[in-house]
Amino acid sequence: MSRRIALLLLALLLISVVPTLAQDGPTVGLGESDTLGSYLVGPNGMTLYSFTPDPINTSVCYNRCAEAWPPLIVESADGLTAADGIPGTLGTTERTDGTLQVTYNGIPLYYWFQDTEVGDTTGNRVGRNWWIVPPATVYTQVMPTV
Repeated sequence: MSRRIALLLLALLLISVVPTLAQDGPTVGLGESDTLGSYLVGPNGMTLYSFTPDPINTSVCYNRCAEAWPPLIVESADGLTAADGIPGTLGTTERTDGTLQVTYNGIPLYYWFQDTEVGDTTGNRVGRNWWIVPPATVYTQVMPTV
């Protein structure tokens, strides 16, 4: 039963996201929080997150993970735009299903299915693996010592 609820919530999120992707606004914009400061949002105004285990320019969030954390998907890398005040580089990474997920400075971007309104940031710190993405985030990855 909980799987059906999760799928229903995902469907509702996708219904709300897909029409906004066709709008003329930026692919990635800025949100603001008194406690968290500035952070990235998708074209629908919903908060975007990063996933700590993702290597640069690669998503490892699939199946059940991607049901809870839908990736920000675009039809093409052409026309990616960032709102004023967002330094850095937007790009895409190809997912295993062939879709293109938006990246920011190499960081794959996701939504959180439990955020229901613009300004929600309930996915921040989930499992200490999911984080809002502040503008000008620098991606770091721990390298194993030899």
